[in-house]
Amino acid sequence: MQSTNEAQSQHGPQASRSSILGLDLLTFLMADVRDGVGPYLSVFLKGGLHWQSGEIGIAMAASSITAAICQIPAGLLVDSVRAKRLLIVISGLMVGLGCLLVVCVQQFAIRWVREREFLLNGKLF
Repeated sequence: MQSTNEAQSQHGPQASRSSILGLDLLTFLMADVRDGVGPYLSVFLKGGLHWQSGEIGIAMAASSITAAICQIPAGLLVDSVRAKRLLIVISGLMVGLGCLLVVCVQQFAIRWVREREFLLNGKLF
């Protein structure tokens, strides 16, 4: 019968304590980001864009369904990429960019629609 240390040495190098701590902290912080964006988004949609509760529920459900569908391809991507730290940085930047786009695109869309209304009104009258 093999001891635990012998079995672990056959599977490759063992992770250091600081590496395990870093992974634990990353997991904790990324879960906090994921769970923090949902309530912020629902408050923003209700207060800033004046969406109804049903519309917010549909948007949040679509987000959850999309996340469930994308989990398998994302897991395959993580397993196939060797530069996992770079993948973490890129995914964190994409979350931040997505949060900024929610605010910026909304402002851009409103401005674009108002400009078109102005041009249309100028041509009609």
